[in-house]
Amino acid sequence: MNHNEIGGCMGHLAGAEGITFCAAIRRLFDEHPPLRQQMDQMVLKAKQITSGVEQDLGVAIRELAEMEKKFKSELEPHSEREEGGLFPVLGRHIGTQFGPIAVMEYEHGEAKRNLALFEERMGEIGQSPAREQVQSVVSPLMTAIGILQEHFMKEENVLFPMAEKVLTEEEKEELLKLFDR
Repeated sequence: MNHNEIGGCMGHLAGAEGITFCAAIRRLFDEHPPLRQQMDQMVLKAKQITSGVEQDLGVAIRELAEMEKKFKSELEPHSEREEGGLFPVLGRHIGTQFGPIAVMEYEHGEAKRNLALFEERMGEIGQSPAREQVQSVVSPLMTAIGILQEHFMKEENVLFPMAEKVLTEEEKEELLKLFDR
């Protein structure tokens, strides 16, 4: 079995300064664009809702809630691969109490907390929200999206390249096996 068949490095990625990522890191990296696209769509919908463009707030806010639900269902497995795989394995080299991994875990927690707050507020507004309620409902979702947009940039430009550099080939293969469970 050759190096590429067991999860070795492959392909260059733009935006990561020409760094070649192994299969496991590449997988995490490649999960970002579709998540980003969903975040962009939610931001657009949220702006339409809060600016008054949407006439039927009840329908529009429920559409936003459905978008968030779908997004969250796709974000959670990605986060689990990082929290249960990348962070602990990389943490063997750089520690987890302070530094990049501590920051990444904090940001995961803040994003999750804000998504939960959005969902909680959605449950409180009923079928016909008042226009003055909308901003307080949408605000935590927008906060979560802002956190995640910056978080993805940090991962792509700092954490993933760091992992590629410091992880051994065995650890990269271990990550890939963890991801495929």
